[in-house]
Amino acid sequence: MHSREKHPAREQDRVRLVRYDGDVRPLWWTLLAVWVAVLVGGTVALRQQQLPLSWAVFAALLAGAIEAGFYVASGFPQAREWVRRLPHRAWWLAGSALPAYLIYSVGAGTFHWRSFLALMVLAAAMAWWFEVLPAGGWADGAFLAFVAFGLLTELAGFFYPPLSAKVKTDYIGRVLWLRQAYWAVLVVRGRGDMGFGFIPKRKDWSIGLRYAAYCAVAASVVLWLVQPMRLKDHLSWSLTPWVLVGTFVGFLWVVALSEELFARGVLQGDLTRALGSEWAGVLVTSAIFGLVHLNYSREFPNWRMVLLAGVLALFCGRAAQVAGSIRASMVTHALLVTLFRVLLMKR
Repeated sequence: MHSREKHPAREQDRVRLVRYDGDVRPLWWTLLAVWVAVLVGGTVALRQQQLPLSWAVFAALLAGAIEAGFYVASGFPQAREWVRRLPHRAWWLAGSALPAYLIYSVGAGTFHWRSFLALMVLAAAMAWWFEVLPAGGWADGAFLAFVAFGLLTELAGFFYPPLSAKVKTDYIGRVLWLRQAYWAVLVVRGRGDMGFGFIPKRKDWSIGLRYAAYCAVAASVVLWLVQPMRLKDHLSWSLTPWVLVGTFVGFLWVVALSEELFARGVLQGDLTRALGSEWAGVLVTSAIFGLVHLNYSREFPNWRMVLLAGVLALFCGRAAQVAGSIRASMVTHALLVTLFRVLLMKR
């Protein structure tokens, strides 16, 4: 049962004026760049596939731009502080899931009351989760399971069915699910932002790169023991720097950002406090993180990936502890996954 005693600061938030005195120009310029990139990049991609521009396609591009904007805005403290001060922030967060869905479903002709109501219920559950339940312990664990459910099932495709065999739009639903979780954790749950952000600082790069090097050595030993790997023989080395940079940035801002927030920022923090030991928190979190990959690539049980993911989690967890920020572990995480995906292949 929600009470003033559980969240004394939240009642004060509701009577504050919704105003933020910081510089919001970087936020608006970034949002403008993201919207233009999504709209222009999507249009160019469709042209290259010789697909005609229609109202349905335009609706998909606009919905994607809206969700990308919400996703990117979560990385700005100015935006998080503004939302945190809203008198009815949970209602705003829940309602933010509807504009992109309505634009897409009406434009593409896929609107259905069943999916509309389901989206409202799920978005409200995520937005109100930490307004009702106390942060930490079982509530955090159940929330992470809820987030995993949305990512591991076909839920995204249920809300954003594909326009055609060539035009997949379920990615819009995945972005929606992730950014809703970001806002719920960072704005409603609180306990600081854990260094959440898209651009690592110099200290984060230094620590992240150092632990990536340590992890590369350890992962190489694991690979040598369980399954040898070799460099891809079909990779064009003239394009490798661009492939590496693009892949790294993609992993840094999506995969590493989300997994480090939930695994290191939330789970490892809870376990460290519960067990009273930083190392115990890292070890238990790493074991859980590894076991999550037991069904990786639909190969069950995939013990090789469990070991690799567990080793990666160990060094990511330590990087986050040393830096005091998940942006350092994001660097470690994204760099190792990039090297694994781009350069290596099975024998």
